[in-house]
Amino acid sequence: MNRHRNARTTPYSRALILQRHAAGVTVATIAGAFGISIRTVYKWLARYRMGGDAGLDTASRAPHRPPRRIGEWW
Repeated sequence: MNRHRNARTTPYSRALILQRHAAGVTVATIAGAFGISIRTVYKWLARYRMGGDAGLDTASRAPHRPPRRIGEWW
């Protein structure tokens, strides 16, 4: 897995966030335990709802398409 060194969460810890939420632990308690914001917990819950287990993977930060190229005439 290629994650940056300052990342607070990994796919494994994101799965733990989901397990604790399913067990009835409050979002504020989960955020405090992982050292992240409440907004981040809600972000990962939403990404799981939208993409399932694949939504918990670390996504590439590269653009989805390359920037515009200079035309051939140049």
